Amino acid sequence: MRNRKKFFKDEKGVTMIMVAIALVMIFAFAVLAIDMSMIQLAKTQLQNAADAAALAGAKTLCDTGDQDSARAEAIRIAGLNVAVQDIQRSVIISESDVTFPDSQRITVVTHRTKATGDPVSLYFMKVLGGENEGEMRARATATCGAKCLKPFSPPDRWFDANGDGFWNPESGDYYDPVTTGYMSQDDIGDTVILYLGDPNDPDFKMGWYYPIRYPGDQGADDYREGIAGCCSHPGLSVHIGDRLEIEPGGMVGPTKQGLNDLINLDPGAYWDDVADSVAGSCCNAGCNGCCEGVSPRIIKCPAFDPTIGVEPGGGPGWVTVVKILVVFLEGYDNKGNIIGRFIDLADENFIYSSSLVE
Repeated sequence: MRNRKKFFKDEKGVTMIMVAIALVMIFAFAVLAIDMSMIQLAKTQLQNAADAAALAGAKTLCDTGDQDSARAEAIRIAGLNVAVQDIQRSVIISESDVTFPDSQRITVVTHRTKATGDPVSLYFMKVLGGENEGEMRARATATCGAKCLKPFSPPDRWFDANGDGFWNPESGDYYDPVTTGYMSQDDIGDTVILYLGDPNDPDFKMGWYYPIRYPGDQGADDYREGIAGCCSHPGLSVHIGDRLEIEPGGMVGPTKQGLNDLINLDPGAYWDDVADSVAGSCCNAGCNGCCEGVSPRIIKCPAFDPTIGVEPGGGPGWVTVVKILVVFLEGYDNKGNIIGRFIDLADENFIYSSSLVE
């Protein structure tokens, strides 16, 4: 009887079972963590390959107008990139993965799929997931041409030593286009607030912007239409070092009207903080208006050199272009101040890449 009671009270075997179950669960979570890291790495690498291929293809397209040459260059550049499968393998795409929505745009799709024989190798998630587990695609579209260049110009960012917001090198402020200014990779998704400055005040502050009068524009109507429309200046060419004339007048009303009309072209678009990209755009479904495959709320504006500032001239003065900022317009307030997200820098050929992980 004593031995029988001792047998029923002995918990050594139960402890071993619990330890075994815990080890299995720990192993499962570890493998799941590996799968998740593989997925994230593959997404990032595929997106980088798509962006690089689209930009390279767009440059060829803009320079030559030859779609066959642009396609070949996009395929070549994609192959120079790698994306994880079971090992790091080159990103291989075919001619069908490179398309041209119009004569000025190129779209590149990179992938790891079963159909192409190279899905991402997963472990635990492969057991839990469906037949498409491990399949990934990334897409990038690049555009050439001076489209959606808006008629306002903020200064590029500088180091503000005393924190007063004004450019004052005597107080230790300094500017460098790379170390202090907006940069493509470092600032993606950062909130950018641009405050409507006084065109008649040459003492600008960090984040202020001046309304700009492009050649051929005259007054508030052209300024408002330049904000609302993507195609207001189809022949416009602005380059680094160009001087732009500041539009006289407060422009609060025309700014608000133009921004409101612009947002209404794509009201469902929003910034996805997880993907660091624009989501919900009707342009993905081919909406009407001036989208041309890219949300009209993704805007370009010339940033001026704070070390030069406002130069005197006819009217309020002139500013000198140092960069072209690409910003997603999130909204505006009742004073015409712009709230946006920094996306990228456009080069002097106005090549811009927008991307979406699928």
